[in-house]
Amino acid sequence: MYDTPERVRRVEKSLLEGQRRKRRCSVYRLGALCAGVCALLVGVLSAVTKRQPVSASGTFGAMQVHAGAGGFVLAGVAGFSAAVAITTQWIRFRKRTTHFTGEENEK
Repeated sequence: MYDTPERVRRVEKSLLEGQRRKRRCSVYRLGALCAGVCALLVGVLSAVTKRQPVSASGTFGAMQVHAGAGGFVLAGVAGFSAAVAITTQWIRFRKRTTHFTGEENEK
């Protein structure tokens, strides 16, 4: 049989293990979400843009006038928006977990 300090130590160790598992699971979910968003953006990009020869010759600005450039702009804006949303959520998640675990005091 264990004495009280040993039991408390084992319970705290078990709680920390559970928290680590939850964090690891959330990181895996975030990775899967990022991979899904990337695949979605590639799909949107391929669906929106059609491969046509560029009829405008000259500088790079003339190529932007081409009809297919809108898909690239849409994919860029959507990708940037998704990255900002994911980053914001990740920062909120980190603040919440450091608040509960007390990691701020250790650093």
